[in-house]
Amino acid sequence: MKQNMLFLRKIILAAALVVLAIVYALQLLLSLKSDVKTFGCTKNFDKIEITSPQNGKIELSKTDGVWKTGSVDADESAVDELVQNVKNIRCLGLIEKSADETSLERYGLTESNKISVAVFDAEKKVFSFEIGKDAASGAQNYVRFENAGGIYLSSSGLREVFSVKNDDLIKKDESEENPGEENSSALKTVE
Repeated sequence: MKQNMLFLRKIILAAALVVLAIVYALQLLLSLKSDVKTFGCTKNFDKIEITSPQNGKIELSKTDGVWKTGSVDADESAVDELVQNVKNIRCLGLIEKSADETSLERYGLTESNKISVAVFDAEKKVFSFEIGKDAASGAQNYVRFENAGGIYLSSSGLREVFSVKNDDLIKKDESEENPGEENSSALKTVE
C-alpha cells in the first residue's frame, strides 16, 4: 500500500510539472507578441526634406560627408538628432487602420497641420512619413508612414524634433554662440 501511495505522489508531481511547463511556455509565447513596432529608414540617404505649414520647406543635403542647408553648413548635433529619428521611430501600436478624411482630421494629419518628412538617396525617395498632432500625453504623436498603411502612435515627441526652422539648423560660429566672450577678458573691475 505504501508503494502505491508513493507511486501516486510521483505521478501527481510529474503531471503538475508538465502543466507548469506548458503554462510557462504559453506565457513566453504571449509576451513575445508585442504591439510595439519600429519603423525607420534602413537605407543610406543624402537628403532630408521637412515640410510644415508653420516653417515651410526645409532641405538638408549631404555633400562630401557634410550636411548643408542650402549652401551653408548645418549644425551637426541638430542634424544628427533628425537623422537618428528618421532611422528609428518606435510606435506603440496601430491606432486607426484607415486613413480616410475623418481619421486624418482627428489625428492632425491634414495639410494644414501635418509635418511631412521625406528622405532621399541620389534624388530618389527612399522613406517618408507624416507627423500629426500630439497625443494626450504630449510626448507622443500620431504618425502615418507612406508604405505601412494606417495611423500609428509614436513613443516619442516627433513633432517637437521636426518642428525646426532653417535658422535652427545653421551651424553657428564660436563668436555667435558665446557673444561677449571674446571681450570678457578686457573687462576690469574698478574699485
